[in-house]
Amino acid sequence: MSEKLRHRIQRAKRINALMTGVFTGIGGFFLGLIIVLAGYIIIHGLMSYYPGLLSFTSKGIGNQLFNTVYLVFWALLISVPLGVLAGIYMAEYAGDTKLTRFIRVCIESLSSLPSIVIGLFGYLVFILMTGAVRLSGLYPDDRRQMEPVCRRARGFDSESSVCHNDNRGCDAFPAEEL
Repeated sequence: MSEKLRHRIQRAKRINALMTGVFTGIGGFFLGLIIVLAGYIIIHGLMSYYPGLLSFTSKGIGNQLFNTVYLVFWALLISVPLGVLAGIYMAEYAGDTKLTRFIRVCIESLSSLPSIVIGLFGYLVFILMTGAVRLSGLYPDDRRQMEPVCRRARGFDSESSVCHNDNRGCDAFPAEEL
């Protein structure tokens, strides 16, 4: 190896070690900052707690907690079966056409957005613009996460599967793993 090449390799190793230290320091700083902020919030939150906080009165947050759990329950009850069925359909039955490729691109694009953005857009369209009641729907992540499971599981024996009725069913949950 030439002297010039050896010098370049040593220089690259020194720069690599320096930058590794710099980025480790930055990461450590922000990790410490997150720990300090979380500790501050937890300590002050525990110090501010009083028994009536979880009540269903005007001074408590019981109503908000109940409504949150209620909405999550109904959203999951609707979106999970639709997402699983859409994933199975797209993986097993939908052909490779322009329409299915377009649908997959749309789903991938939507799944890159945070749920709050989709929720605010839905609020804007369904509540403010139309005056309609609140609608909950299927998040693209449900279908997006189910389709690869079905594609990977195609190698399993269809007879040992639990989630299908015929040979074209999704072998996502083989009986051996249950």
